[in-house]
Amino acid sequence: MRLTIMTVVGTVLVSLISFSAHASDIAICGASEGYSYYPKIGLGAADANAGEWSEDRISNGRFTATLAEDKSFDIIVLDATGGVFSSRAVGAVVELVGKTDETLTLLVIYPGKTIETYTFLRNADGQAEVMWTVNKFGTLIPKAASYQAACSFLAF
Repeated sequence: MRLTIMTVVGTVLVSLISFSAHASDIAICGASEGYSYYPKIGLGAADANAGEWSEDRISNGRFTATLAEDKSFDIIVLDATGGVFSSRAVGAVVELVGKTDETLTLLVIYPGKTIETYTFLRNADGQAEVMWTVNKFGTLIPKAASYQAACSFLAF
């Protein structure tokens, strides 16, 4: 029940942020599953799994890709802790990398800290999904990861 309430609250907050910026949702995506790699440096060096790829899941995380009237993109994130933020509002640069009839790819750069890529698509079964990656290099715990998430809405 708690997870359902948090999901509803998060969805409402993400929608409010999108609305307040006069943006249209182009993708709404849920929990992510994939693999992460933490190198043996920084605060993560002592971890037993450091230096190896391991399964990773962001079960409480959600995100929405938006397109504003000025044609700028944004990623609105509901993170695993329940916090909501706009990538652009916290200083990220969000750029369109490419678009085809089946896919849309965005690059998100948090200067000096992190690079993320998001490829939104509708697969051969007609299901909407996103493949996304993260490379955290300017943080106390460096990380590289690749994820997949189902999307409940996709329109670009």
